Amino acid sequence: MRFDIILPCFNEEPYLEKTLDSISSQTHKNWKLWFVDDGSTDKSLSIANSFRIRFPEKVSLFTGSNQGISNVCNFVKNLILQDKSEEKVIALIGANDRWDSNYFSYYKNKFDEFPNVDLIYSDINVEMWTGTPGYSFGIPYHDVFDSKRLFIENPIYTPTVVFRELCLNLAEWDNRLDSIEDWDCNCQLVAAGIKIFHIKEKFTTILVKPPGVGLASKRTLEKNLLFRSKRKLEKFWWNNLDFLTKEDMKKEWVKFMLED
Repeated sequence: MRFDIILPCFNEEPYLEKTLDSISSQTHKNWKLWFVDDGSTDKSLSIANSFRIRFPEKVSLFTGSNQGISNVCNFVKNLILQDKSEEKVIALIGANDRWDSNYFSYYKNKFDEFPNVDLIYSDINVEMWTGTPGYSFGIPYHDVFDSKRLFIENPIYTPTVVFRELCLNLAEWDNRLDSIEDWDCNCQLVAAGIKIFHIKEKFTTILVKPPGVGLASKRTLEKNLLFRSKRKLEKFWWNNLDFLTKEDMKKEWVKFMLED
């Protein structure tokens, strides 16, 4: 089983080396990194190039120009789907996140143990930019995954998620949304009927950066609609829990999210 890692990056120089080190230190060595630099003006691309030189067979590096996270992820998605060489699962990580060295090994064992499960996520550790422990701001805790609850509040933090390749055919990252594209994607997957499993162990550390530092792209920086989108999202799902199909759900959600 190969772990295909999607890593979008925009001006993450202070954090990127630790993120890449957490990938190369995995005890499960069958992995491939899809790194997309989305127009960084710092040394992020240079750091990524150095990593690619260390692992030329494992790293594919691409550059863009402020395309946004959704476009980056959909671009890599299509490349992964073209590769039919072996069984794959997909992992996503931010350039300021870190995985424990047994992250891939543990998840592989869980996929082997539960062959009917399509997506696995786990709990997180939070670290402030000062180096002190933090809290999972706004991320609700659910001991057992509840699909209906997902549409009201998102308990899934993206760097803890690993899903089977088949999920790439069931959802996409919507570039019409200015934030929480990952939440939207998870809702699409649930609507498509995938099986999700939650584990309590913490293999991922996220770094909370200083306010205004390292936002994903200029597009996000300019609009910064996360809080408004989240409030609109909660209101929408409380009133529309009866949507059953992906297409209806997505159509109504996008219409609602794009309203002024």
